[in-house]
Amino acid sequence: HAQTNYVLGLGGSFPVAAHLTYVLRRLGRRALLLDGLGNVLTDHALTATRKDALIAISFKPYNTETVRLVPEFVARGVPTISVTDSLLSPIVTGANVVFELPDMPEAVLRTMVAPMCLVQTLAVGLTVA
Repeated sequence: HAQTNYVLGLGGSFPVAAHLTYVLRRLGRRALLLDGLGNVLTDHALTATRKDALIAISFKPYNTETVRLVPEFVARGVPTISVTDSLLSPIVTGANVVFELPDMPEAVLRTMVAPMCLVQTLAVGLTVA
């Protein structure tokens, strides 16, 4: 069990990250939503330890802040779960676990149904484990 679950999902992935944070908290887990408010994203990366976990969520077009921050958590030895659309995604490198949710190429906007279902399942799994 992670002491703190840092949840990172900015831009179009923010609703999924916010929902995951909400569900983790409702299930009694300590979760911190990294939303960029106050421009302290890097500060959070510097306080995370190997006893914590990062759950990073990003899909094309990948959010630049998410892409920048994931390696900072990985470099600190923070166990990392990536939720993304491709194994070639920039948030996959260094992740301990990767959930790949490919999108339909003809879709103008990405549907959030599959990512929402996945993070609910992930939250329950992290709580039961």
